[in-house]
Amino acid sequence: MRKIFLLLIIVSFMFGCQNKSTNNVQPESSGQQSKKRQQQEIEGQVYLTKARNLMMQKEYAVAAAQIDSLRKHCRLAFTAREEGILLLDSIHLFETEDELVALDERMKVEKDSVEILKERFEELFTKAEFYRRKMEYDRNKSVHR
Repeated sequence: MRKIFLLLIIVSFMFGCQNKSTNNVQPESSGQQSKKRQQQEIEGQVYLTKARNLMMQKEYAVAAAQIDSLRKHCRLAFTAREEGILLLDSIHLFETEDELVALDERMKVEKDSVEILKERFEELFTKAEFYRRKMEYDRNKSVHR
């Protein structure tokens, strides 16, 4: 039962976390947006694409580092930075869900430390729920802008 639940969660977030358009930079007139910002938005999308690919390869630390690089090097890329917040939450969520699956497998094998593993499982489950709610909040917040 627990495996089915975890599998449903993972599948639903894989589809929910996909960016609807990979290049969200909307061209505006040159008077509204500086060339530097436009260039940084493009660079930001490159960082986001790399981070998404790394996340799908389960390279979570490297994917999170891409988001940090985006924040450092593309300070004017407001759209990309906002997408980066959601993507970072997705990275943390996927990482937590992978840990949950691994812990579930350990709980089946290691019968002597079940209580310790149960506590860790509940902690990870709470962490995953936090990121799900935070992502929903951030999505709703960005839609109302």
